[in-house]
Amino acid sequence: MRRVLVSTALMALTCSFAFAQMTPTPRCDSGGNSDWHALSSYKIGTVFDTQLEHDYRIPHLHATSILPAEGEPPQPPSGEDSDGEAQRSYHQALSKWSCMYGPEQVVDGNPATAWSEGAPGNGEGELLVVHLGAVEKVDIWTGFGRSERLHTRNGRPRKVRLYVLQALSGMANQFDLTVGHMVILTRATAELADVNTYQPLPFPQFDVITDRRRRETLLAPFFEGEVPQWTINPMAPDESIYLAIEILSVYPGSVYEDTLISEVRTRRE
Repeated sequence: MRRVLVSTALMALTCSFAFAQMTPTPRCDSGGNSDWHALSSYKIGTVFDTQLEHDYRIPHLHATSILPAEGEPPQPPSGEDSDGEAQRSYHQALSKWSCMYGPEQVVDGNPATAWSEGAPGNGEGELLVVHLGAVEKVDIWTGFGRSERLHTRNGRPRKVRLYVLQALSGMANQFDLTVGHMVILTRATAELADVNTYQPLPFPQFDVITDRRRRETLLAPFFEGEVPQWTINPMAPDESIYLAIEILSVYPGSVYEDTLISEVRTRRE
């Protein structure tokens, strides 16, 4: 973890623009999306103006920070091995490596992978955003679930603040759905047990905004003149509802400062 990180040239993560356009692959930026730090200052019912890629195509938009990948990145093919298929395999491997601790790791169904915040200190104030959708139950696996040893050596969220957000705008392209203009439906705090398994995450109840006129009123301040039609086409809850998890306090790790979340599992009853 952070104690044993080696310096890696992030420029190695950059591929050609043309290739990225042909085959977009997620790349994790350890800087994260600092916009989310302001979320706590917004009132319920107001719009928080930021964007997300629904399928984690730009993973760092889903967290305020990400712990940089450990070890050496995959090496690009050269010579006779540098054909199109080899390049694709290389960029896929590089993407997977760079997102070793990316936010998409909490929705892969595997507690042996995890999102880790990458900020100085023990992670208090860092924030993760996951797709919530139309669900009735949420479970969370805090810490690093790969082993009991790693679970205790790394930090685990203790007290968290939860925000339920609804994206009021969305635009699809050939790769993903970009959503934005997140209205804060509700918020609550919860204290989590220090266990190396799933536990219920008591997210607050909320009402989805379905009234077209209210959507137009909320969006109007962000546009000069008439609100564009594409921004007010209603999206289903499966596409538009997100959960933000802000770390307020932690169970400190015995060795590392990093605080991790292994899984956020949503389900219907």
